[in-house]
Amino acid sequence: MDVQEHQNWQEARQAIGLDRNWFGLSSKVENSYWDASFQAGDVLVFGPETRGLSAEVLGDLQSLTIPMRKDAPVRSLNLSSACSIVTFEALRQLNSLK
Repeated sequence: MDVQEHQNWQEARQAIGLDRNWFGLSSKVENSYWDASFQAGDVLVFGPETRGLSAEVLGDLQSLTIPMRKDAPVRSLNLSSACSIVTFEALRQLNSLK
């Protein structure tokens, strides 16, 4: 796993490269992370907890969500929980947990 932080979206896209699968998390989409097929070299993008990823960013990647119960008292998880859940699933699929 190669964790990187960039100053802006354009810098991140150039530094990492466009020849990868880019996945972003959003509470505003229907595509579950359960249905994603993660591969080595994929990029996971997480936005600010208070507002999520911008429309510009979401338009440049495959958007995924963490399913929540319809009657849950909250609409989404906090950022650290979301990062942990999706990163763990990506590593599990890559058999990187051994």
